Amino acid sequence: MKLFVKNLVVLVIFLSCIMFVKADINDYTYDEIPEQTYTGKEIKPAVNIKKGESTLVEGTDYTLSYSNNVKVGNATVNVTGSESYEDLVLTLNFNISYKITYYLNGGVNNSSNPVYYTKTVSLKNPTKKGYTSNGWYSDK
Repeated sequence: MKLFVKNLVVLVIFLSCIMFVKADINDYTYDEIPEQTYTGKEIKPAVNIKKGESTLVEGTDYTLSYSNNVKVGNATVNVTGSESYEDLVLTLNFNISYKITYYLNGGVNNSSNPVYYTKTVSLKNPTKKGYTSNGWYSDK
């Protein structure tokens, strides 16, 4: 009879330890946030987070808070898990850039010209068979 009681006590301690073990943050995976285009308004890209094979749901499993997400440059989103995922605390970064639209009228853009920029850029001339480029037009 004493042996049974000892086993019962050991079982209770074992279960108690399991309940308080927190998951490692490495159990979570997330997708990189792609480059975001400047709009002059607050930018809040979606965040996809998984724990193992399960996709977590924003508002139910975690909340998001954004900072520096209006102007061109580096922005941040903080991810905080709900009660069921209280070990989930992530800070993710993303970049906000101006997007360049090239109107080439059948010409070919130089491959070194950027699609996005956050600071002053120097553009290389485009090419078009039978034409000579005099540089880029500026409306300023």
